[in-house]
Amino acid sequence: MPAYYPIFLNISGRRCVVIGGGVIAERKIVNLLDAGASVEVVSPDLTPLLQDTAECGRILHRARAYQRQDLEGATLAFAATNCRDVNAQIARDASLLGVQVCVADEAVEGSFVTPSIVRRGEFCLAISTGGSNPMLAARISDELELRFGEEYGAFVEILSDIRAKMKEQTGLRAARQAAAAAVLDHELELLSMLSEGLVEEAHAHALHVARSAAFAVEQLGSTDG
Repeated sequence: MPAYYPIFLNISGRRCVVIGGGVIAERKIVNLLDAGASVEVVSPDLTPLLQDTAECGRILHRARAYQRQDLEGATLAFAATNCRDVNAQIARDASLLGVQVCVADEAVEGSFVTPSIVRRGEFCLAISTGGSNPMLAARISDELELRFGEEYGAFVEILSDIRAKMKEQTGLRAARQAAAAAVLDHELELLSMLSEGLVEEAHAHALHVARSAAFAVEQLGSTDG
């Protein structure tokens, strides 16, 4: 198996093509939509969920068999049909067209593999075995789903907001670093508040902690000066 290079791509608004409309394709499409991609699905048939998704306009459905031109101009392509020969042809066509492709039933034919994902807003964990054992990746993903609850999405939002506010309020790098470290030191407390729905309270507490830590460093710097 190749040694894959892990990377997070910005595919917001980018055209991604999925060939296939079954359960495997469905999982790919859900993750693509979560990432903001413009998804085009080529398949004579769709799962009920994908049919509903197409009818509400979230994906473009081409109700027919695969054609090579379907890949032209795509940012990413996914070969997820139930036919080995068709998936192999998609892989060959993608290689000729210079399109990055994931092949669901034969990972080595593609140029990338998709990991199992745990997403909590901007907080995202990706787990991969390089395509050699997706069941293990899925099992680890299930464990991480329990370990990292929905509150982590709000926690990352708070961290991002605190970071922006500290950049505005102090030009001292050491003060900003101290502020960030102090908030992280209160992670369990803040997560507990967020899990209870106390979002505004958690945000206010985090900001107080950050400002106190930044102020202490600024004062120390002033005294040393």
